[in-house]
Amino acid sequence: MADSSPQDQPDLAARPRRLPLQAYFALLVALFFAAAATATVYVHLQTRHDARHDAVAEARFAAAAGARQVGGELTAIRAAVGQLAASPQLKNGVADANGCSLLYSRTGPDDLSHIDILRPDGTVACSSRSGPRPGTLAGYAGEAWVRRAGKGPVTAAPVVDRATGKKVAIQARPAPGGHAIVAGFLDLEELGPDLASRYAGGHPVEFLATSGDGRTVLARSRDARRWVGAPLAGTPFAAGRDGVRRRDLDGNERLYATSAIPGSDWRVYAGEDESAVLVSGRTLERRELAIILAGLVAFLLVALFVYRRVAKPIARLGESVRSASGATPQTVAVEGPTEVAALAEDINGLIASVDRELAERRRAEGEAQSLASIVEASGDAIIGKTLDGTITSWNPGAERMYGYMAAEVVGSSIDVIVPPEKRRELAEILARLGAGEDLPPFETQRVGKGGRTIDVSLNVSAVRGPDGTIFGSAIGRDIGKRKRVEEQLRRSEESYRLLFERHPGPMWVFDPETLRFLAVNETAIRTYGYSREEFLAMTVADIRPEEDRADLLRTVAELEHGQASGGTWRHVKKDGAVIDAQVSSHSIDFGGRPARLVLSQDVTEQRRLEEQLLQARKMEAIGSLAGGIAHDFNNILMIIRTSGALLRRRLDEEGVDAQLVHQIDDAAERGAEMTHQLLAFSRQQVLRPQVTDLNAVVEDTLGLLHRLIGEDIAIRWDPAGDLHPIVVDRSQLVQVILNLAVNARDAMKNGGTLTIRTAGVELDEIYAGEQAGIEPGPYVLLQVTDTGTGMDEDTRSRAFDPFFTTKGEGGTGLGLATVYGIVKQSGGHIWLYSEPGMGTTFKAYFPASGAAVQPPAAPVPAGVLEGDETILFVEDEEAVRPLVAHALGSYGYTVLSAGNGAEAMEIAGRNGDSIDLLLTDVVMPGMNGRELAERLVERNPALHVIYTSGYPADTIVRHGIAEGRADFIEKPYLPDELAQKVRAALDRRPEG
Repeated sequence: MADSSPQDQPDLAARPRRLPLQAYFALLVALFFAAAATATVYVHLQTRHDARHDAVAEARFAAAAGARQVGGELTAIRAAVGQLAASPQLKNGVADANGCSLLYSRTGPDDLSHIDILRPDGTVACSSRSGPRPGTLAGYAGEAWVRRAGKGPVTAAPVVDRATGKKVAIQARPAPGGHAIVAGFLDLEELGPDLASRYAGGHPVEFLATSGDGRTVLARSRDARRWVGAPLAGTPFAAGRDGVRRRDLDGNERLYATSAIPGSDWRVYAGEDESAVLVSGRTLERRELAIILAGLVAFLLVALFVYRRVAKPIARLGESVRSASGATPQTVAVEGPTEVAALAEDINGLIASVDRELAERRRAEGEAQSLASIVEASGDAIIGKTLDGTITSWNPGAERMYGYMAAEVVGSSIDVIVPPEKRRELAEILARLGAGEDLPPFETQRVGKGGRTIDVSLNVSAVRGPDGTIFGSAIGRDIGKRKRVEEQLRRSEESYRLLFERHPGPMWVFDPETLRFLAVNETAIRTYGYSREEFLAMTVADIRPEEDRADLLRTVAELEHGQASGGTWRHVKKDGAVIDAQVSSHSIDFGGRPARLVLSQDVTEQRRLEEQLLQARKMEAIGSLAGGIAHDFNNILMIIRTSGALLRRRLDEEGVDAQLVHQIDDAAERGAEMTHQLLAFSRQQVLRPQVTDLNAVVEDTLGLLHRLIGEDIAIRWDPAGDLHPIVVDRSQLVQVILNLAVNARDAMKNGGTLTIRTAGVELDEIYAGEQAGIEPGPYVLLQVTDTGTGMDEDTRSRAFDPFFTTKGEGGTGLGLATVYGIVKQSGGHIWLYSEPGMGTTFKAYFPASGAAVQPPAAPVPAGVLEGDETILFVEDEEAVRPLVAHALGSYGYTVLSAGNGAEAMEIAGRNGDSIDLLLTDVVMPGMNGRELAERLVERNPALHVIYTSGYPADTIVRHGIAEGRADFIEKPYLPDELAQKVRAALDRRPEG
């Protein structure tokens, strides 16, 4: 290596004065000493703080445990006092000393408490204290708390116990009737020491119990006899004072915690002795300071070692570098110790790094040119600016976005494109750029040429130039079109969201793969009872009954995307109620994934009403059919019964032929009874309602019921008092009772109990809304209950159907059908409840009436049946008409027969006022019986009218018969019955 000339050597005197390496090591040691001193102070302060903190935590635990202990004592005493005061043996215990042990056998002993039973004068009758007998114990006569305890529960503390001389807390209450006072005593002088022995845990912890108003000491673990009952005024524990660190009642510094006693307004304080706490903290402090000192010594040794191993080799390396500084070669020889060799290698690496940096700079300049081309071609607006807002670059994209050419704005302030309301935002951006901060992308507004507002997305970065100068680079993109689309989408989503949330029907969205709810509306929350959070943690299977979930999974699996579905399913609400829900679902995209939108409608009530309507229509249709059959059958029975009656008159009553006629008549009578039942079921029979006392009817029927149902069935009659009367046909009401009783008898083959009960009830609008055809208001209930075999669901649903029977060939299937028809025709409602093996209950509701009860009608005595008046008889049945005319003629009447209304009008026109009575069928083709009667009575007001029919289909006629304004005889009838009805009508003067 060539020698350097003196001119090439650096001027050492011109170098700035620097500290030697030894000075730096000395400074490092001084700093470590300072850190050690700081750590020493910190340890001292922290150990004291930690000791106090741990002491306060222990005091809190002790205070809470003590409060629970005292609260438990008070609660136990209160419970024992209440139990003894309510004991039925208390009175005997007061009178008999031997009863005392029996009373206290349930309370048990306690070291801190005892219970006394006092007489009203304050003397002790019984005591849980061991020792003298109660009679020898000091009493409490004259004590204020005894007088107050005679009137009600008393809590007093502190009070001097006369029996022990100690200060105690008393809980007392009188026994019912005032014959004794039960008092529980808690020893307050022993309470504090007891708490200390339980919860001090070997620490010098003081316990103090005070009254809730902070005025009185109730217990203390130290010097208890002196302090219990002492006032707290002027002490750190007086009312309104607080704080952890305070002096105890003896003036010693303690760290206190407090806790309220459960079930009382008392408070418990637990205090740790601060001096003892700090003594234990100093032990820890000394241990930590020893560790710091050991660390300091170790550091000094290490520093000395490092100095000796590093400083000298570095000095030799410096000499080597200085000797090579003027040489042509650009590398330094790698020699010397390991550290020096490593440093030499680093220097050589630095030289190579400089070469690489130069090459990298040339490459970067090329890339910068390429980047400039990209900036120029970019569609985004790319703008450069200084930190004072001066525009330094403006690419073609900015020209297109803002409308300014580069020559117009470069060198100008960036304010030219910033709206006034965004100037503060710009200032914040420039300030953050000055700090070298890159801003996250954000959206804002800018102003283009001509003042148009542009919504832009900006990406602003701090760029450092070659000289270290910071300037800003902003890349902007016009997002106006996107914002408009987003706004339209937001409004659309808001509209759909409002439609979803405010839809009157329950709606939800679920995942068809997991079945999990994704969204629910408010109506679904109200309908099903789950909160939104509960819904979103559930699946749609959770609102289906267990037995329906397999069908749900199969249905969902079969649905294809885009396919709509619907149907009626059973859903389970949160309260367990099962409803019928009609649902429709459609495929939607929800949050970027396929989902199903479901609309549900509760159709439980609708389906119930539909079932009731179908049942009503079925019963109406069956009733119409039964009524038609009864009408035609009545005409046939008319022929049989009338012919039999006429034939019986001509035959010897003892002959064989007469017996045959009797059998024919008996069969016809049974057929007539069946038609009556059919008409009752179809609600087309003629009723003669009157104001009736239901209780009286049942009582009159009881004798018949006993004979009817047999001795192995007990009848229990439970009438209600002050029962409203009802308006019914009394004979039909008896039929209802008998049919229900017979049905109950047949269900109790091995005997049982038949209960008949009456009651006044009020059917509200809710019940009426659930039962078709029922009006709300007062009703009278007839309830018949048996203990028989009961019915299953299928039998219950068909119980009132005509000809349905479970009795085999022995049943007609008309008993309950007749009951149903009579109750319905009477304006009532009948309800059935039964379970297999649980018996059956029928409840018939009749509208209550405010009218007075009418006595039963007296039977009309039979009189003379013959007469010589003229009767116009109108009957459309060809076979019936001659027989009835012949029967009337046999009683002496002149009979004019007609087959329809027109023929009757013609006959009446020929005979004028000679006709005395019109006997007409109600149901006839063409002109019916009512229209015929109205026309003839208009001509002849004195004309008597009797209607006859198997059932009066004409409503006006039916109402007239029910109200007693029209005479009526029901088919089939016997000649004598007809003659009696005709004679009675003719003998009665016509009204008006």
